[in-house]
Amino acid sequence: GRGGQEVMGLGQGAATGGWAPWYARPRALQAMTLLLALLLLANAVLSLFFKVTDFEWHLQKGHDFWTLRPYPDKAITYLLPRFLLDGLVAWMEPRWARAVVYPLAVALLAWSALTCRRLAAQPGDPPWLFWPPLLLALLVIHPYLARDLNDCGPQIVTLACLLGAYLALRGRRPWLAGLLLATAIVWKVTPALFLGYLLLKRQWSALAATLLFTGLWLLLPALVLGLDQTLAVYRQWGGQLVWMLGQADLTVSHIEPPRHHNQGLRLLVARYTMDFGPEHPIHRDGNLSGNPLYVTFLELAPAQAQRVYQAVVLGLGALFAWRFRHRWSDARAGSELREWSAVLLLMTLLSPLAWLQHFAVALPAAVIVARDLLLTRGGGWRPWLAGCIAVVLLLLQRDVVQRELSLLVLSYKLDAFAMWGLVALVLLPPPPRSSCRSDPP
Repeated sequence: GRGGQEVMGLGQGAATGGWAPWYARPRALQAMTLLLALLLLANAVLSLFFKVTDFEWHLQKGHDFWTLRPYPDKAITYLLPRFLLDGLVAWMEPRWARAVVYPLAVALLAWSALTCRRLAAQPGDPPWLFWPPLLLALLVIHPYLARDLNDCGPQIVTLACLLGAYLALRGRRPWLAGLLLATAIVWKVTPALFLGYLLLKRQWSALAATLLFTGLWLLLPALVLGLDQTLAVYRQWGGQLVWMLGQADLTVSHIEPPRHHNQGLRLLVARYTMDFGPEHPIHRDGNLSGNPLYVTFLELAPAQAQRVYQAVVLGLGALFAWRFRHRWSDARAGSELREWSAVLLLMTLLSPLAWLQHFAVALPAAVIVARDLLLTRGGGWRPWLAGCIAVVLLLLQRDVVQRELSLLVLSYKLDAFAMWGLVALVLLPPPPRSSCRSDPP
């Protein structure tokens, strides 16, 4: 493993006689592992036997593609290769398709989790440190992971592709990195943000490979649909994207009607700058305008709110371009892992559609931040911010606070703020090594 640290059994650092804090001792680690296993088992039962989610929608889209009707409705939300891949299991009865895809998603999640932890390890880490950050991160973000597993893990597939691309890039295999990045782009679209990151890092071979393989992926559906129909769909997809970006009202989108569930930056800015009256379509899931806890902050016109959004995007773009300005190098591997983890979150936060399950890609950042916190001696602002993030993720979800209060929480975009906080924690310089503990105090 990286930094000379191999995967060890639960509690091995403590069991071999070395000092370990209480949360790294065998019983604590086994309790956390058992809790995660029970949560996964409950999710599997619900997903395989009781849930009807977006997975069925994707099965239908896959079926439509292979029957030469890729877009029977007008809104084009995904690129054609996604439906080509969806169609690989669309011939199966939905429950059997779930039974095939769900275990694959769990396997990809396990691989992604262990990969994140190996990559986050640093030389000199105490032997007890391997498992606690990983288990803590999984427990804190499990509401997002559970939601994605209900859909049979499409965000986990994206995460695995992008982690594989990072490993390939770190191993000087730019063409493999390009293939995996291109696969993520045609699967989800939002990973196209990594093209900008590769550009800033001057990774020309990986950038060229990503563009090449993306082009090949986009042409692949022409073998089924024919070139003319394939290109016509892409023209329509591009036209709808341009139409949405040209709308003065931030809540207008061809993807779906506005909803409080959407935690993307467009809806976040709209929530805090616009007044959603009782007749606004954003209240389709429940009218909050009469709730005394629902507060309107500003009452800007849609065009003014749009200008605020554009200013925020430009400011963030300049900030992250400056933060990512250094050339890719082996000497900065730890910093670049943090950057890669942050871009995983940014591609979701900046997306026009960001539901809670899309934040499953927060896993690498959560593992890195958990490791930082467990090694840091003393207080400061980091534990407080991390605690606030944990409260949002664990205590302010629908399963805990029930529907109406959870909708109110979603309307304030607290999950989005939590993820922006995680971006800050993972990108700001970690505590100096001299303030970390590897021996008993």
